[in-house]
Amino acid sequence: MKLSRKTVSIPMRLAVLALAIVLVAVLVPSLGTKASAFTSLNHIESIKANQSTFNIVEIVPQANTGSIGYYVDGYEPTSNYWMTEVAAGANRAARNNIAKTVFQNLQARGILGSTPADTSCPLTYLGDYAEYYPWESATGATTLTLATPETVDLATSTFESVGINKGDFILNSTANFVGENKGDYAQNIDYFVYQADSGTVAADEENYYYDIGSAFTPIDFGAPDISDTLKGLASGNGTAIYTPVYKTDANGTSTTEIDHYVYAGTLGTGFMLDVTKEYYYVKSDAPGIGDAKEGSAAAGAGLHYYAVANSKTPYVEVDAGKGCFSMDTTNFEYVGDGAGDYSLTNTSSGNSHTVTYGAVKVTGGYRNNDWLLRDVFDADDTTLATVKAKMKIQVFSVRPDLSNAEITNNITGLLNAADLIVLSDGLNLSAAARRADTAAATLT
Repeated sequence: MKLSRKTVSIPMRLAVLALAIVLVAVLVPSLGTKASAFTSLNHIESIKANQSTFNIVEIVPQANTGSIGYYVDGYEPTSNYWMTEVAAGANRAARNNIAKTVFQNLQARGILGSTPADTSCPLTYLGDYAEYYPWESATGATTLTLATPETVDLATSTFESVGINKGDFILNSTANFVGENKGDYAQNIDYFVYQADSGTVAADEENYYYDIGSAFTPIDFGAPDISDTLKGLASGNGTAIYTPVYKTDANGTSTTEIDHYVYAGTLGTGFMLDVTKEYYYVKSDAPGIGDAKEGSAAAGAGLHYYAVANSKTPYVEVDAGKGCFSMDTTNFEYVGDGAGDYSLTNTSSGNSHTVTYGAVKVTGGYRNNDWLLRDVFDADDTTLATVKAKMKIQVFSVRPDLSNAEITNNITGLLNAADLIVLSDGLNLSAAARRADTAAATLT
């Protein structure tokens, strides 16, 4: 353990530190004072040499009031709530104010430095909170999932259809059935389901039926090119596979005539074929697959197979006038890279579009300076990465509740596995605590 000359103004005290693995008690001063001088201890070197993890259990009086995590990268107590508080902000300005308040509180207590060059505190300030739309470029940004999705109107923008799972956006609108060759969209069909009863077909107001009864193609496992065939069927988003159901005679004996086909699974998504069984599939360009019909019209045409569309992308754009559906193309939703069918290609020209998004990119915040590794485990700039890779330090800040047996049992388990136990009177930087501090200051 090194001599530390850093001073941190944190209004709390650490009462006891117990190094469980060696049964050595070490008294640690208040984090608001300079640490006592110690030369490197033998048991510290032993821990570094022999342990892959080092577990610290911090006993605190309230939830989210831990402090030791400010010295361990990834375990900062503020990480438990500040991003959650920011994500709950009603808009970009509100989120910026929430983040600003959190950082100012950390700086006021000497936990967070004032500039990216200031390393005299446990946390180094990386800059003010800044927010970007998820489709914008932002170096070093992280993703923040918002509590409630938001929309933005792009006055001039151009969206281009790039194919299933090749873009970042999907249409955020409901498809309207307009009839064969009257629309620009078609169902993105995952598989077909057989409905035997014509009356049920006629009354069906939810599904669309297709004339594919004679379009099922058998898989011939004995064909010389079967390997190429199966690879093709498994490529891309895979191919729906069906098994035949045979008709029965008056005695209930199965005949050799197929009555209908039942969906068995999708090749290419984990479904495995059994070479001893019969399988069929429907070619994507099979006659009738592009002509959707509503229930009443389907029953009149003797159709029995309805489509189950893809849950994420139920409709796809086709050549103009070659589909059966129309869609509002002014509303889009950002769904992430490679999860959509459209790309935003221009924001300086084009039409007005409304875009819904559930996450944003953010920059700024802080970086942990790993004081515990540096000042207790003797790491420096040249050895820090190696020490972190070899030994993982974990911090568990817990609040005892003797009335709750489950919490008590969980804490007991943590204490039994602890290498270091810390008793703390807490450091609360949550929104509620900040409001309480403000109220108290007003009263005084």
